[in-house]
Amino acid sequence: LPIRYLCLIFVIASATSRSMFPVQIGRIVFSIAMEAEAAPLIAHLELEIDEDFFPPSAPFTAHRGMYGNGRCHITVVTSGKDKVHGTGVDNIGTVPASLSTFLALQKMKDEGGDEGLLLINAGTCGGFGAAGASIGDVYITTRSLSHDRRIPLGPFKEYGLGQLASAPTGQLLVHLEGSKPG
Repeated sequence: LPIRYLCLIFVIASATSRSMFPVQIGRIVFSIAMEAEAAPLIAHLELEIDEDFFPPSAPFTAHRGMYGNGRCHITVVTSGKDKVHGTGVDNIGTVPASLSTFLALQKMKDEGGDEGLLLINAGTCGGFGAAGASIGDVYITTRSLSHDRRIPLGPFKEYGLGQLASAPTGQLLVHLEGSKPG
């Protein structure tokens, strides 16, 4: 398991400093598109598949377990495999990622509200080398936008980009050595 995953989990699971997060983080959802990207984290944390996490018609998967002597509940969700076209490849892209993440957060909120719940979108993203990103870089988001949803129609331009500020991360950048804002 990459040391950065372990550091990130350790930092979050043991976050007792109010300067780092405004509330104690007790539940973490990792949204990871590809099963191969999620496999090392799932194996290292000895998470077990939860067949009932998503609706039966959804192709997504969820693995769950506890971390830090039961202090932090970890859920790793992936977008599953393509069954529509029969290719068996991972469901990647914005539609499966957003739907699996939305359903996961709804499930977590139904189970215990949203206080102490943290979403981490982990994995790889291509095409950002020109912006200075490298394989293995860890970014703590400051904002997000839809780089592939350009709508050049006057008032739809801002909606199309969908730029949103990220939730405050407190001192996470300071505590997670080597991470970058972005």
